[in-house]
Amino acid sequence: MALFAGHAVTTDTIGCGVHFLAGDPLDTVARKAVRVNVSDLVAKGCRPVAMTLASAWHDGATEADHAAFAAGLAADLAGYGVTLLGGDTTRLPPGQGPVFTVTMLGAPLGARVPDRAGARAGDAVLVTGTIGDAWLGLRHLTGRRDAAPDAAAVIAAYRTPAPPVRAAALIAEHAAASLDVSDGLVADARHLACASGLRVVIEAEAIPLSRAGHAFVAAGGTREALCAGGDDYQALVTAGAVGAAALEAAGATRIGRCEAGTPEVRLLDRRGRDVTPEGGGFVHF
Repeated sequence: MALFAGHAVTTDTIGCGVHFLAGDPLDTVARKAVRVNVSDLVAKGCRPVAMTLASAWHDGATEADHAAFAAGLAADLAGYGVTLLGGDTTRLPPGQGPVFTVTMLGAPLGARVPDRAGARAGDAVLVTGTIGDAWLGLRHLTGRRDAAPDAAAVIAAYRTPAPPVRAAALIAEHAAASLDVSDGLVADARHLACASGLRVVIEAEAIPLSRAGHAFVAAGGTREALCAGGDDYQALVTAGAVGAAALEAAGATRIGRCEAGTPEVRLLDRRGRDVTPEGGGFVHF
């Protein structure tokens, strides 16, 4: 994320086999390409405005493939009020791709754009939405089907995430630090802790779960696994007392606190034991 000429600028790439599956409908792939960038901007208190798109298609992509992708793209451009400025298209060698890269511009909704380095000791830590649904959707699509009562919902969470657009203005007004949850809750909290130079303590029992998440835990799964899965595309925010209360009133969930200390994340169970998963999420390199 960067600021240029009064706009926030973000770029995200999604590739087959990493961010979506080869069998995913191409209209949902287009929507995901848009939404992962919207998520970045929302978590910085910005409204998405315009974008460019670079498409690297797999060899053998058909006119029907292009049409399906274009339909999904058009729907989300309209839904989020984003203008497509242009881009580029190329074809990859056989056996590779497709890969789609979006660069998106956002208009800040406040006087400042909160980054991941602004957290302060004593801040509350909050998260929007629920955590773990996209990971459960990926598990379902790859054959590891848990006792999820909402298979369609978790598949949709993986294929077409829903960034918390309505929270953007409150994030702009109240967040000390903020970023979107893409690599996994613990991994992204660690990014925030390291950038801000403090310890982030998260109460595992406070992490908001959907019906599917609760069913996964009831069947023997762990909250630690859910918060390491990634692809949530919710906002992880720190705020002082007034800001935290405003964010909670709007539906965000308080899950922990920031403390002075070694930059790290500690995930604690209901007995106060450290259950922080090693790695805690997706590692790019």
